[in-house]
Amino acid sequence: CTSSDQASPAVTAPSASSPPAESSSPTASATTDAPTAAAEVGVIAAVPRVPHPLWTVALRDLVPGWSDEAGPTLGDVAAAPHSLPGFRGVDVGGVLILGLGSIVEDHVVGVDATTGAVRWHVGPEGVDGRRTSTCVGESPDHLVVCRGTSAAGAPQIQLLDAATGRLARAIPLAFPADSIGVSGHLVIAHGIDPATGAARRDGIDLSTGETAWSVVASEAAPQVDVTDIFVAFTEVYGATANLVGLGYTSAIDVRTGADLDPRLSSTSSMRPDGLVSGVGPDGSWWAALSGGPLIDNTERSLDGSTIWYHPASRSTPIFASSRSTAGQKKDTLVAIDALDGALLWSVDLPGATAVGVIGDAVVVRDKEHISLRDQRTGAVRWVDPGRDVVGFDGTHLLVITSYVPTSVLTSVDVTDGSVLWSSPTTGGSLMTVGDQLLATDDVSLTGFGR
Repeated sequence: CTSSDQASPAVTAPSASSPPAESSSPTASATTDAPTAAAEVGVIAAVPRVPHPLWTVALRDLVPGWSDEAGPTLGDVAAAPHSLPGFRGVDVGGVLILGLGSIVEDHVVGVDATTGAVRWHVGPEGVDGRRTSTCVGESPDHLVVCRGTSAAGAPQIQLLDAATGRLARAIPLAFPADSIGVSGHLVIAHGIDPATGAARRDGIDLSTGETAWSVVASEAAPQVDVTDIFVAFTEVYGATANLVGLGYTSAIDVRTGADLDPRLSSTSSMRPDGLVSGVGPDGSWWAALSGGPLIDNTERSLDGSTIWYHPASRSTPIFASSRSTAGQKKDTLVAIDALDGALLWSVDLPGATAVGVIGDAVVVRDKEHISLRDQRTGAVRWVDPGRDVVGFDGTHLLVITSYVPTSVLTSVDVTDGSVLWSSPTTGGSLMTVGDQLLATDDVSLTGFGR
């Protein structure tokens, strides 16, 4: 992600009639100078011509010494374990930081984006006793921000040289956090506080190492079935973050650690502008934007945005989808005004989902098409026979169309739907890490150049 010039989402303060769900213990430094711009999501550098493969490498060759008959899984380098919940990587200075392994064994590797060569590797045994569990992004001084433990076993934030993987400096963590995220100069660390058994989150200044804020829930986190696979992860969108851990989910303002909407519990943040979904006092699911009216979302699923690019100055509508049931034989996508809850428009399309916001338009994916529609009216601007969107380069959407036996990658002009170029792709799924376009299947990874 890169920063845009959009204003940051408003901070929602608890109302006098709403009892606070958590107690905050702020420490020395303030964080009002933390991220002040909403993130651009799914945006990459321009792709003016057909991307060409630079290299292909077997996944098992990315993990030095891998001996398991089954090859490693390419997963989420920012989540534990890496094999769940999906793919995510980090690009720092032309080095791809990737997470690979199995359900019981995680590895972090630094891969040269130009050649595919492994520059460095940290396995479960660590390096000189230091273990690195997850990596989440880039620090202001261009180091890789990671979570791990020291040789003595103490939890810490680790800042690694991207080219070599060597530890540049470390910041001790006040508790054994399960996941971290980075936004500007702040690291958000969260997990279960061992002293209280409650969910805890700390904001740590990467420049000073000081704890800028700390929030501990007022009650112990709910117990979950210990036989389930434990997944902890953090999603950061500019000045907002979505935290998921053992028995809790929280959507927060990263500048203060406060809940984005204290009226709701078990919240999740769906977009960089602070759109929140959560459970209301009556047990139903609700959605709200920056303290606006609560929108009943019980019969629908809220649509997030894999692309978020310079949204219009007025509030972006809430987009939500409902799927066919025994009594309802249709899929419906709706757009709801976030300020007053009014229905703006709806469309019945099989599998329709809002997947992107670009200016005053919304990108809609259904089972047979990609379309661009006006956010406020739903008017169709163009339709393309695509099945999925890989990214947006500022002027063109990269769209995948699935054909048998190959797939086609197409560059579609967002203004009129015209095609700039189109080309068959290599096998596997296409995704991006930073500006790098990658393709992966079960056994290999391919990097592309422009």
